[in-house]
Amino acid sequence: MKMTIAALCCCAALVPLAAQAEGPYVGASGLYANRPGYDDVNGSFGGKVFAGYRFAPFPLFLEASYLNTGDADVDPGYDGNDRLKLNFSGYTIGAGVFWPLDSFGSGLWLRGSYYDGDTKLKTPDDPQSGSSKLSTSGGSFAVGADWKFSPWTGVRFEYEDLIEPEDFADNESIGMFSLGVIFDFPVAREPRGRRPY
Repeated sequence: MKMTIAALCCCAALVPLAAQAEGPYVGASGLYANRPGYDDVNGSFGGKVFAGYRFAPFPLFLEASYLNTGDADVDPGYDGNDRLKLNFSGYTIGAGVFWPLDSFGSGLWLRGSYYDGDTKLKTPDDPQSGSSKLSTSGGSFAVGADWKFSPWTGVRFEYEDLIEPEDFADNESIGMFSLGVIFDFPVAREPRGRRPY
Protein backbone atom coordinates (compact mmCIF):
# COMPACT_ATOMS: atom_id res chain seq x y z
CA MET A 1 0.00 0.00 0.00
CA LYS A 2 2.82 2.42 0.89
CA MET A 3 4.55 1.69 -2.43
CA THR A 4 1.31 2.36 -4.33
CA ILE A 5 0.78 5.68 -2.55
CA ALA A 6 4.39 6.70 -3.21
CA ALA A 7 4.05 5.86 -6.92
CA LEU A 8 0.82 7.88 -7.19
CA CYS A 9 2.45 10.86 -5.47
CA CYS A 10 5.40 10.66 -7.85
CA CYS A 11 3.11 10.60 -10.90
CA ALA A 12 1.09 13.50 -9.53
CA ALA A 13 4.27 15.52 -9.04
CA LEU A 14 5.28 14.95 -12.68
CA VAL A 15 1.96 16.12 -14.17
CA PRO A 16 2.74 19.89 -13.87
CA LEU A 17 6.17 19.31 -15.44
CA ALA A 18 4.65 17.37 -18.34
CA ALA A 19 2.16 20.17 -18.91
CA GLN A 20 5.02 22.68 -19.16
CA ALA A 21 6.71 20.54 -21.84
CA GLU A 22 3.67 20.13 -24.09
CA GLY A 23 3.92 21.39 -27.67
CA PRO A 24 5.75 20.99 -30.99
CA TYR A 25 9.53 20.95 -31.36
CA VAL A 26 12.19 20.77 -34.09
CA GLY A 27 15.93 20.16 -34.08
CA ALA A 28 19.08 19.02 -35.83
CA SER A 29 21.97 16.79 -34.76
CA GLY A 30 25.34 15.58 -35.90
CA LEU A 31 25.77 11.83 -35.57
CA TYR A 32 28.39 9.09 -35.50
CA ALA A 33 27.24 5.79 -37.05
CA ASN A 34 28.84 2.43 -36.37
CA ARG A 35 28.16 -1.11 -37.59
CA PRO A 36 29.61 -3.28 -34.78
CA GLY A 37 28.63 -6.49 -36.58
CA TYR A 38 31.29 -5.82 -39.23
CA ASP A 39 35.03 -5.79 -38.57
CA ASP A 40 35.82 -4.26 -41.96
CA VAL A 41 33.36 -1.32 -41.97
CA ASN A 42 34.57 1.86 -40.29
CA GLY A 43 32.44 4.37 -38.45
CA SER A 44 31.12 7.44 -40.25
CA PHE A 45 29.85 10.93 -39.47
CA GLY A 46 26.47 12.15 -40.67
CA GLY A 47 23.47 14.13 -39.50
CA LYS A 48 19.75 14.22 -38.89
CA VAL A 49 16.87 16.66 -38.64
CA PHE A 50 13.75 15.94 -36.60
CA ALA A 51 10.36 17.33 -35.62
CA GLY A 52 7.80 16.15 -33.12
CA TYR A 53 5.04 16.90 -30.64
CA ARG A 54 4.86 16.21 -26.89
CA PHE A 55 1.50 15.65 -25.25
CA ALA A 56 0.29 16.47 -21.73
CA PRO A 57 -0.63 15.45 -19.13
CA PHE A 58 0.25 12.03 -20.58
CA PRO A 59 4.04 11.72 -21.09
CA LEU A 60 3.84 10.66 -24.75
CA PHE A 61 5.32 12.13 -27.93
CA LEU A 62 5.37 11.58 -31.69
CA GLU A 63 8.48 12.23 -33.79
CA ALA A 64 9.64 12.07 -37.41
CA SER A 65 13.19 12.46 -38.67
CA TYR A 66 15.39 12.34 -41.74
CA LEU A 67 18.91 10.97 -41.29
CA ASN A 68 22.05 10.25 -43.26
CA THR A 69 24.83 8.13 -41.74
CA GLY A 70 27.54 9.54 -43.99
CA ASP A 71 29.88 7.35 -46.05
CA ALA A 72 31.56 4.55 -44.10
CA ASP A 73 34.82 3.24 -45.55
CA VAL A 74 34.89 -0.51 -46.17
CA ASP A 75 38.42 -1.83 -45.75
CA PRO A 76 40.10 -3.32 -47.72
CA GLY A 77 37.45 -3.10 -50.46
CA TYR A 78 37.49 -5.60 -53.30
CA ASP A 79 39.30 -6.18 -56.60
CA GLY A 80 42.02 -3.74 -55.61
CA ASN A 81 39.55 -0.97 -54.79
CA ASP A 82 40.33 0.37 -51.31
CA ARG A 83 37.69 3.09 -51.37
CA LEU A 84 34.45 1.13 -51.18
CA LYS A 85 31.89 3.13 -49.15
CA LEU A 86 28.61 2.22 -47.43
CA ASN A 87 25.85 4.72 -46.67
CA PHE A 88 22.29 4.70 -45.30
CA SER A 89 19.81 7.56 -45.63
CA GLY A 90 16.09 7.67 -44.95
CA TYR A 91 13.31 8.73 -42.60
CA THR A 92 11.85 7.47 -39.34
CA ILE A 93 8.38 7.87 -37.82
CA GLY A 94 7.86 6.87 -34.21
CA ALA A 95 6.31 7.34 -30.79
CA GLY A 96 7.80 7.39 -27.33
CA VAL A 97 7.53 8.07 -23.62
CA PHE A 98 8.98 11.23 -22.05
CA TRP A 99 9.91 11.67 -18.38
CA PRO A 100 10.14 15.41 -17.58
CA LEU A 101 12.77 16.57 -15.08
CA ASP A 102 12.06 20.30 -14.82
CA SER A 103 9.59 22.99 -15.88
CA PHE A 104 11.75 24.03 -18.87
CA GLY A 105 11.12 20.67 -20.55
CA SER A 106 14.34 18.80 -19.77
CA GLY A 107 13.83 15.07 -19.53
CA LEU A 108 14.65 11.49 -20.44
CA TRP A 109 12.87 9.49 -23.13
CA LEU A 110 12.47 6.19 -24.98
CA ARG A 111 11.24 5.90 -28.58
CA GLY A 112 10.33 3.14 -31.01
CA SER A 113 10.19 3.94 -34.74
CA TYR A 114 9.61 2.62 -38.23
CA TYR A 115 12.35 3.46 -40.72
CA ASP A 116 12.38 3.48 -44.52
CA GLY A 117 15.37 4.38 -46.66
CA ASP A 118 18.17 3.36 -48.99
CA THR A 119 21.50 1.65 -48.46
CA LYS A 120 24.09 2.74 -51.02
CA LEU A 121 27.32 0.94 -51.88
CA LYS A 122 29.70 3.32 -53.65
CA THR A 123 32.91 2.64 -55.58
CA PRO A 124 34.40 6.09 -56.28
CA ASP A 125 37.46 4.93 -58.23
CA ASP A 126 37.91 3.62 -61.74
CA PRO A 127 37.74 1.10 -63.33
CA GLN A 128 34.62 0.13 -61.32
CA SER A 129 33.34 3.53 -60.26
CA GLY A 130 29.62 3.76 -59.63
CA SER A 131 27.06 2.93 -56.95
CA SER A 132 24.33 0.43 -56.13
CA LYS A 133 21.20 1.22 -54.13
CA LEU A 134 19.04 -1.10 -52.03
CA SER A 135 15.71 0.00 -50.52
CA THR A 136 15.11 -1.21 -46.99
CA SER A 137 12.72 -0.71 -44.07
CA GLY A 138 12.27 -1.96 -40.53
CA GLY A 139 12.22 -0.89 -36.90
CA SER A 140 14.47 1.10 -34.60
CA PHE A 141 14.67 1.98 -30.92
CA ALA A 142 16.24 5.00 -29.26
CA VAL A 143 17.04 6.37 -25.82
CA GLY A 144 17.95 9.96 -25.12
CA ALA A 145 17.86 13.08 -23.01
CA ASP A 146 16.93 16.71 -23.63
CA TRP A 147 18.69 19.33 -21.50
CA LYS A 148 16.92 22.70 -21.74
CA PHE A 149 18.52 26.11 -21.12
CA SER A 150 15.10 27.76 -21.37
CA PRO A 151 11.56 26.67 -22.27
CA TRP A 152 12.48 27.17 -25.95
CA THR A 153 16.07 25.98 -26.43
CA GLY A 154 18.22 23.05 -25.38
CA VAL A 155 20.62 20.24 -26.23
CA ARG A 156 19.66 16.69 -27.23
CA PHE A 157 21.73 13.54 -26.59
CA GLU A 158 20.59 10.33 -28.30
CA TYR A 159 21.50 6.75 -29.11
CA GLU A 160 19.45 5.04 -31.84
CA ASP A 161 19.74 1.52 -33.22
CA LEU A 162 18.46 0.78 -36.74
CA ILE A 163 17.64 -2.91 -36.61
CA GLU A 164 19.19 -4.94 -39.44
CA PRO A 165 18.72 -2.75 -42.53
CA GLU A 166 19.56 -4.54 -45.77
CA ASP A 167 23.14 -3.72 -46.77
CA PHE A 168 24.31 -6.10 -49.55
CA ALA A 169 25.89 -8.44 -46.95
CA ASP A 170 24.73 -9.71 -43.53
CA ASN A 171 22.22 -6.92 -42.77
CA GLU A 172 23.88 -5.81 -39.53
CA SER A 173 22.30 -3.17 -37.28
CA ILE A 174 23.52 0.43 -37.28
CA GLY A 175 24.16 2.15 -33.96
CA MET A 176 24.06 5.96 -34.01
CA PHE A 177 25.22 8.39 -31.33
CA SER A 178 24.01 11.94 -31.89
CA LEU A 179 24.32 15.37 -30.30
CA GLY A 180 22.36 18.39 -31.39
CA VAL A 181 20.07 21.30 -30.61
CA ILE A 182 16.33 21.29 -29.98
CA PHE A 183 13.86 24.17 -30.23
CA ASP A 184 10.53 23.89 -28.39
CA PHE A 185 7.34 25.86 -28.91
CA PRO A 186 5.44 25.28 -25.64
CA VAL A 187 1.67 25.45 -25.75
CA ALA A 188 0.33 28.00 -23.25
CA ARG A 189 -2.51 26.59 -21.19
CA GLU A 190 -4.94 28.49 -19.02
CA PRO A 191 -4.99 27.28 -15.39
CA ARG A 192 -7.88 25.00 -14.52
CA GLY A 193 -10.83 26.57 -12.80
CA ARG A 194 -10.20 29.94 -14.39
CA ARG A 195 -12.88 31.15 -16.79
CA PRO A 196 -12.90 34.16 -19.10
CA TYR A 197 -15.47 36.85 -18.42
